[in-house]
Amino acid sequence: MKTKRPFKLLPVWLAISAAVIIAGIILMCILGFNTSPDREKSYLVEVRYDVSVQISPEKVEKLESICDGALGGVKVLDENEGYDSTLDMAYLSYTLPADTSAEALTSVQDKITADIAAAELLSGAEIRVESHAVESLGGLYYESIWRGAVALTVGVVVGLIYIGVRFGVGCAVTGLCLAAHDAAFTLSLFAITRIPTYFYAPLLFATIAAVFSLVFWLLHCMKLRDAKQDPALRSLDAADAVAYAWEGSWKKIVILAAAGIAIFAIAGGIAAAGVRLFLMPAVLPVAVAAYSSLLLGPSLHIPVKAAFDKFAAKHKPRYFGKKKAEKAAEAEADPSTPET
Repeated sequence: MKTKRPFKLLPVWLAISAAVIIAGIILMCILGFNTSPDREKSYLVEVRYDVSVQISPEKVEKLESICDGALGGVKVLDENEGYDSTLDMAYLSYTLPADTSAEALTSVQDKITADIAAAELLSGAEIRVESHAVESLGGLYYESIWRGAVALTVGVVVGLIYIGVRFGVGCAVTGLCLAAHDAAFTLSLFAITRIPTYFYAPLLFATIAAVFSLVFWLLHCMKLRDAKQDPALRSLDAADAVAYAWEGSWKKIVILAAAGIAIFAIAGGIAAAGVRLFLMPAVLPVAVAAYSSLLLGPSLHIPVKAAFDKFAAKHKPRYFGKKKAEKAAEAEADPSTPET
């Protein structure tokens, strides 16, 4: 009974999904997605410094103060700091908009260089000040990402066909609803949360959500088939059968979802900045698929399964001849009866 309680809240899950999807559609129409990484062009001012500065928090703070002072009159789109293992130097980087004039860029670079030279605190340290134009690399991935999304979509369709043939049309209908819901829910969350992505990336994330949703739902379908094949469980009604399937599959779903989230998060954490924009946001569609598979899917499948079970019972083919057991009994009673 405790297992079936969340499945009685189908109107609640549908209301939550409807609210998120409607809000997402409105924001997609008005604002679109946050495609700030798709800046066509920008300028990057980089200040690299050696270990003699890096090991001293006071010197790093002084260097940051010098850079902030030189950039005081210039618009800065983004600030980053990190470590370049190739050059064995730490760095501060400042992204400036494409409309920054060459004079302003040169002035910033010269001022940082002069102020560093004048700062006795940083004397003797190896510090490099560089500036260069940056073209967005997002467009280079457009065709491959688009093709990947199409391939995953084809995989989802093939998976739904397999589920329909292997586990029944009712399971395929629920799987189709979940895949479509998770894709729309994921797009809506990206529109609402304004997570930075390339303009074509939400399509890929929506497809990832549909793929994970299908994989998770397949685990439910396997347990539903086990219940149908077990003589002791064959008489369960739709709600009990779904609850039985949920009990047998929820741990596997949680483990797979946690593994998927961990893989995307760890890979994104150690990847380069451009690749990180693909990997880190992919955590969201995996979480969406887990939510729908654990709560929305089972709740939705109860009425779907009940309807298909009722249809199957109503249209069950009738047998008008004698059953095999009856024929065997007659043959034993009358040996003269010829075998058929």
